Amino acid sequence: DRQIAAHRFVFATRSSHWDPSDTLLASTTRVDLSHMIPYVAAALVKWVYTDAINMPSDQDAIIELLAASNTYRLPELKLK
Repeated sequence: DRQIAAHRFVFATRSSHWDPSDTLLASTTRVDLSHMIPYVAAALVKWVYTDAINMPSDQDAIIELLAASNTYRLPELKLK
C-alpha cells in the first residue's frame, strides 16, 4: 500500500522491459509492483536508480528479487 515516486526514463535506461516506445508504458503513470514484498520492490527501485542494493537476509525475498531481475530484464542485478 505504498507508492514510490520514480521516472519512466530511468527505468527505460536500465531495461528494455520498460521500453519508452511501448504505448502501455507511455500511457501509464504507475508501475504496479504490488505483487512483490514491499521492501523487495523498494530495493529494486533503489537499485535501478543507484546500482546499489541492500540484499535482504530473508531467503524468500532474495528469490523474489532474483525473479524480478528476470521478469524486468535486469541481469546486472544478479551480479550484485
